[in-house]
Amino acid sequence: MTTPPNSPFRREAVEHHATARSAGGGLLELSPFWIRWAYPLLVVSVGLAALALGGLRVSEYVGGPALVRSTARVHVRMRDAGLVEKLSVRPGETVRRGQALVTLESTRAREELERTRQAYERALAARWRDRSNSGLRQAVSAAEAAMERARESLSARTLTAPCDGLVQELRTEVGRFVAAGETTVVLEDAAGARTIVAALPGHAGPRIRPGERARFEVHGFEHVYIDATVAPISHEIVGPGEARRLLGPELGDIVAMDGPVLLVEAHLDGLEFTALGSRYALHSGMSGRLEVELARRPLYAALLPSIDGPWRR
Repeated sequence: MTTPPNSPFRREAVEHHATARSAGGGLLELSPFWIRWAYPLLVVSVGLAALALGGLRVSEYVGGPALVRSTARVHVRMRDAGLVEKLSVRPGETVRRGQALVTLESTRAREELERTRQAYERALAARWRDRSNSGLRQAVSAAEAAMERARESLSARTLTAPCDGLVQELRTEVGRFVAAGETTVVLEDAAGARTIVAALPGHAGPRIRPGERARFEVHGFEHVYIDATVAPISHEIVGPGEARRLLGPELGDIVAMDGPVLLVEAHLDGLEFTALGSRYALHSGMSGRLEVELARRPLYAALLPSIDGPWRR
C-alpha cells in the first residue's frame, strides 16, 4: 500500500494498519483452566451443605439458676452433757469417719478413768498373789467392768464423725453447755446422693418431661457440664415468693428468681466432676445453672425458626 505524498501518517504505520485488517483475529478465551475444577467443587460443596442442613441436629435448651442439694444430711448428736472444751472442725471442712469433732470438758471423766485403772491393777496384782481365792477373781472382774464404764464415759465426752463427709453446720461454740442428745454438728454424707433443684422459666413447663436429659454448669467452671436426669415433677407454675417457701429457708434465699417459675429436680449421674485436669466433689449448696434439653432439631430448622416440624413438643 502506497502512502499519498501529503498524508500526515508515516508510511510504516499505514502499512501495519493495512496488514492487521487483512489478518484474521483469534477467538476470545472465556474458560481458563481453573473454571473446569471450580464448577465440580461448587456442586459438591452445595451437596454437602444440603446434607448437613438436613442431617445435623442441634439441641434446644431451657435453663435457670440451680443448687446442689444433698439427700444425706447427718445430724450428729452428743451422747453426754457438758461444757464444750474444744472444737476440732469448722464448717466447710472434710472429715473422715471416726475423726473428733467436738470435745466436752473431761477432767472428772479422766480422773475417774485413772482411779478405776489403778483399782483394776491393784485387784489384778492381788489375784496373782492368791490365785486360789475366788473372791479376788470376782474383784478383778468388777474392777475391769468399772474401768470399761469409765473409759466409755470418757469416750462419750468426744463427738466423732459417723461417716466420711463435709461439715455443713457447727451448732455450738467453746464454753457453751450442750445437752445429751442435742444436735451439735450437721454433716453431708460423702456417699449420699446429690440432686439439683432448679427454677426454670414457667413458659417451658409444658415441654419438660421426667427422664429428659439435662446438664449442670457449676459457677466458676464455665463450659464444664455435669450430666443429670430430670426427676418426676409437678407442672404447677408458681411465683418467686411461693417458690422460695417451697425451697425452704436454706435454699430459698440463694436461688435468684424473676417472674413465674417451675421448680425442677434432677438427679446427678455422679458425685464428682472434672475440670482443668482435676477432680472436684459436689457439695450441698453449690450453685450453678441447669439446662434441660427440650428438643433436637435439624440444623435448617434452627436457622429458619419459622419452620415448625414434628421435633417440637
